[in-house]
Amino acid sequence: MLDVSGSMEGERIRTARDATVEFLSRLPANAEADGVKIFPIAFGQAADQDVLNRIANVTGGRLFSADPTSISNVYLSISAEQ
Repeated sequence: MLDVSGSMEGERIRTARDATVEFLSRLPANAEADGVKIFPIAFGQAADQDVLNRIANVTGGRLFSADPTSISNVYLSISAEQ
């Protein structure tokens, strides 16, 4: 599991991009063949859609975009993908 955290004592705060790069490096090369699909959700303007798209593509999943009014429909769409 990835730990994306930091503290006031000056520890380095890992960004979502750092965590994503680490995640991709740990993802088994055969994840899609093993049936592991990841469906990232880009929530808000600050979401790094390029990185999230890479995660979706590597695993055979699909990237979704959402906002507070559409998030429930996104979850329904993801469940339909299964």
